[in-house]
Amino acid sequence: MEKKLRTIDEVLADRTFFTENQAQKIEENSLKEAKKYWGGKRKGAGRKPKGELALNIQIKVNSVEFEFLKYARENGLNLKQLMQDG
Repeated sequence: MEKKLRTIDEVLADRTFFTENQAQKIEENSLKEAKKYWGGKRKGAGRKPKGELALNIQIKVNSVEFEFLKYARENGLNLKQLMQDG
């Protein structure tokens, strides 16, 4: 004979295991515990801040490409124009 699995709500609702006060305390404690770990803004939640902050974009390049990008930024090269002329 298989045992029927019961949910926490079913166990708390069955007053043969707990008194009303015990069930309320268990439920309150479990809600407090759940709020500690779930919901709200968390570090590393994966969402980027909205608003005036620019996104940080990372591109992996080799050292020669990095030096070229650095040179282009310092000297105000217009990369779009360079690509159209080619």
